[in-house]
Amino acid sequence: MTALLLGILITSVAYSLTGSPARIENYGSISYSEVIAPSGSAHDVQATVDAVAAIGGGTVRIPAGNFTFNINASHLGIDNQPKGVNIPGGVNVIGAGNNQTILYCPITGWDSGVNNPYAWTFFCLDGSNGKPIRISGIYFQGSINYTVDAGNTVAGENANLAAIGESGVTNFRIDHCTFIDFNNVAIATGNVYTYYSNPNGNCGVIDHCIFDNPYKDVYWNYTGFYPIWGYGIITGGSGWLTGAWRPYTELFGKYEHDIIFIEDSSFARCRHAIAGSGQGSEGFAVIRHCNFTDNINEYMCSFVDVHPGGRGYEVYNNTLIDVPCDYRSSATTTGYHNRGVYPGGGSGLIYNNTIVNCNLGIGLNNQGVGTDETWKINGYWIWGNTFTNVATNFSAPGNDPWPIRENIEYFLRAPSQAQDGFTYTPIAYPFPFSQYGISNISP
Repeated sequence: MTALLLGILITSVAYSLTGSPARIENYGSISYSEVIAPSGSAHDVQATVDAVAAIGGGTVRIPAGNFTFNINASHLGIDNQPKGVNIPGGVNVIGAGNNQTILYCPITGWDSGVNNPYAWTFFCLDGSNGKPIRISGIYFQGSINYTVDAGNTVAGENANLAAIGESGVTNFRIDHCTFIDFNNVAIATGNVYTYYSNPNGNCGVIDHCIFDNPYKDVYWNYTGFYPIWGYGIITGGSGWLTGAWRPYTELFGKYEHDIIFIEDSSFARCRHAIAGSGQGSEGFAVIRHCNFTDNINEYMCSFVDVHPGGRGYEVYNNTLIDVPCDYRSSATTTGYHNRGVYPGGGSGLIYNNTIVNCNLGIGLNNQGVGTDETWKINGYWIWGNTFTNVATNFSAPGNDPWPIRENIEYFLRAPSQAQDGFTYTPIAYPFPFSQYGISNISP
């Protein structure tokens, strides 16, 4: 078809409408619904995203290559923190394939030094317009300043780099990506919008991704600092609800607002591979068919966690294999170590997992619930898990003011209609993308 010149001009790059994907050149026009960015720099990707968003949305493709991805401190996201690229709903960003499109942010591209006050992030996904976003086929490479601490005790530390932060995105998908050396978190899901303004927001799928933090071994071996942070995924919700949780019957076996599916992914060398955000966030996760290895044992390290105030999760058909306790489990600070699945609140279903080489396989604990009764353990069903070389398979220590009692707060069996008043049926695996209008086209 004949190209229609749109007159969209961003950073001296003009765009026009064509019927097929095309590369943006500095002198050219180009785009319809799919555009190839000139490079993988934050500047070029942002310019291309803006152009596609201006014509109503579409797909930005980043070509294969190794690209330096510097984050400008003055380029802010919806949380007023520095972001490499702000991506609105309706715009997808797709690489040439995992290990082919590599975005690397060096220390000079994000770290402002000791007492670094910012949360620097490669991509910020903004779902306030109610449209979906897909991120696929990209290798995200962080960087580490080994000359400062990355622990809990130093204000500002150096633990402030993340790959993707998303807020209130309906039907997002993050797939076939790799995340290496993010000393804050690789992916953080949340919602700064209220439930009432975006009732279907902050729901999506993270699948076929790799999360690893090789920097942690360097910290232990050479610096003497404690590599405490380095989360894989933090699942948060809208935080709209106060006073009472949504009943777990509205969560189990469902896909809707504030529910994140995580499947067919691998996690290594994380403080928590997956952590449910606390403080009443309402975030709920379904974690299935994932592999977890090499839990860094020092200070508050469990593979799968729910922070107090998180809503909980379904955890099933996963494999969690830790290394036997080694030099990294010296317990130089207080906390819990070398644990498999360890919710500190909420409700959930934990079943058919294989757990190997852990001090504790599955544990329930009201972690710092304070005065809010909605933050306590209030309905977990646990069954069919396999434990090998695990010191304690299961533990549920109660604490004042709320105990954790079998057949009241938790049940060592599957739920049933006769005993519990509801029937649990998990959503089909693999995730039925077409049923929910999510792209399942290969990147």
